Amino acid sequence: SKKYLKVRINGRTRQLSGVGKTSVLKRSLTTAHVLESSGASVPDDCETVVNSHVDGPSTSGVHCDWEDVSPKNRPEILSAFLKAVEVGVCAQCLKVGSAYCPQCSAFFCDECVRTRHIGLVHSAYQNREPLDLSIKFACGCTPGSSLKVTLLDAFGGYHSAIIDACASCHCTEFLVARNYFPLSDRTSVFASFELLNSLDSIMIHGITSLSKACTILQNRRIVFGQRPNRDLYYDLRRNNTLGLYREFLAEVAQFPSVCTLCRSKDLGPILHGDALMGWRRRAAVGAEIFQDPLDADLPFPFARVDLSGQAIAPARGACPNWTAGETSYICRASSKLDVKGFFIVACRHGFIWSCSDVRTPGERLIYPTTLLRAAVQRLGVQEESVTFVYDVACKIGSKVKSKLAVPVFHAYGHESKCRLNNSIRVTSGTGITDGEICERIFSFLRPYGRILKEMRIDRRTRLIAHIIGMYHLRLDFESWLVSRDKLLSKKKYLIDQKVREVRQLVPQADFTYQQLLQLGEQWLREDAHAATQRTSDWLQKMRRLAVEKRQALNALNRCIGSHQSRLLTRKVDVLRTEMKKVLESSGSQYTLKELENASSAIYSRLDNHTIRPFPLAVQLAAIEIFTTSIRSTEEVQRVNAERDSLARFNSFRLPITEVCSNKSSDCSGSSSSEDELD
Repeated sequence: SKKYLKVRINGRTRQLSGVGKTSVLKRSLTTAHVLESSGASVPDDCETVVNSHVDGPSTSGVHCDWEDVSPKNRPEILSAFLKAVEVGVCAQCLKVGSAYCPQCSAFFCDECVRTRHIGLVHSAYQNREPLDLSIKFACGCTPGSSLKVTLLDAFGGYHSAIIDACASCHCTEFLVARNYFPLSDRTSVFASFELLNSLDSIMIHGITSLSKACTILQNRRIVFGQRPNRDLYYDLRRNNTLGLYREFLAEVAQFPSVCTLCRSKDLGPILHGDALMGWRRRAAVGAEIFQDPLDADLPFPFARVDLSGQAIAPARGACPNWTAGETSYICRASSKLDVKGFFIVACRHGFIWSCSDVRTPGERLIYPTTLLRAAVQRLGVQEESVTFVYDVACKIGSKVKSKLAVPVFHAYGHESKCRLNNSIRVTSGTGITDGEICERIFSFLRPYGRILKEMRIDRRTRLIAHIIGMYHLRLDFESWLVSRDKLLSKKKYLIDQKVREVRQLVPQADFTYQQLLQLGEQWLREDAHAATQRTSDWLQKMRRLAVEKRQALNALNRCIGSHQSRLLTRKVDVLRTEMKKVLESSGSQYTLKELENASSAIYSRLDNHTIRPFPLAVQLAAIEIFTTSIRSTEEVQRVNAERDSLARFNSFRLPITEVCSNKSSDCSGSSSSEDELD
């Protein structure tokens, strides 16, 4: 018969067939507990019962049983566990304790449980039944009137308490000073600070609703047999207690209203704008009490965007490749939604200077222009000194006074004349910023969309401001500066690599580094000038349509399902119709069949650079050496100025009371090192 070896590994029983001593050693099973053997050669050191680690997935011939997790197979641990939760030693007098307090995590006898909890709002229980512990507070002044109130403990339990306070000691102020916050101005119910802090942390860091956060806390009471006698979620939601508590918390936390690294006045700040179209709100929520808040009621960093005026049309000569900001483009949006997105303007360090809800179907140019002015006003600088990075910056060229730039990732979607003149890599003073900081912020903000959709507009706005404030507290500028130093080292290595590539391509030229810088500057200027002289705008648009049509046809060949097939077929027909219109308006002699091929030689002239006696790879490498060198030099100046600004801020900074959890990189919204997209 076939030999087998039955062993126990990490609580699981495994049967290895056809194995011997050598194969067992190879599978790292030498310390496994041998349960049964059928003629197999068992190593001597297999008798020790320890948890072993198996490297890699299990091989063929290995059969696994269910993991043994039954408490009945561990009677010693089971008996000790039952004693730990049913009866123990009194923490006060070391007698047998039959009452357990989850907040104290200790047992008490019948006498000590009441003396130990004088003035404490704890939920002790005995024989799985809650104890009625008398709770009484006194101000310590002359005897006055007594007031009966309800207090909420850290687990969401309700307790009756008596407050003895004199005429000069107000009951609300007395309890707030002892870490109990009123649910509203009209009720005599007070919640502990620990409960509200726990709910806020669960909602912000767990990205969940208030209802689920209350359920999480109250489930801890249910485990110990204490059923909630009131609906905690209803009391908090009806009175908006957590929202009011967050406003008081902001006064203690001192959410920053300025960016530490933007304090330097030597170099103009770099601002980025973009919209997050996933943050929506259902219009029916709170429709009967909806009021548009006044400017003074908008929390930082919100700013008002006036949509009553005339729509801003794109600038003349802008790229036709993008529909964002087009007044003639009608985006289909549900009438059930009154908020379609969220627009922000942030600096390159990740600090949000201004933001607003997007209430129009689609992204309009009124949002970047208005929020840019609001951010510049809060910065306290001239608009001409600011560099504004926007995905379709070419469309707002004449609408703002700031210097405009297109992010690295979106630059390749623009026409060549726009890319060579507006890309952030060719815009002076931008350093090696890639312009995608808004996308990094959205990676942190996007998950909150599911809990913001069903909120009243006023509570929603304040919650967003609180989320942004918590995000600002976690910005680590020192780590950000370290990441810039690493990025500068990578750019220096890239420049050296490009120089070696050029020398390998044209060894007879023997270019020096300075010569490549001069050639790169000259060639970039010539290409940018040549791109502005081209009049083949219709050919640019035709190639874009041809590429989209080819992608739609490829997706149509791979799609599964009739619904998706109909959508793709309809898209192909729309693209073909649009290509016919462009061809008719151009008056060209080319046929539609020739232009439908995106790799046709007809489009080759769009990519041709100025004729030079060097290969195209050499020209591109020289231009990249020039742009990277110039931008790296600017980045060094910016980093030095930002480091000086941070040092001045740290020298004058006052200590701030820590009310939140420790910093965590997963909530910072921006990565420790900026990803390069070019």
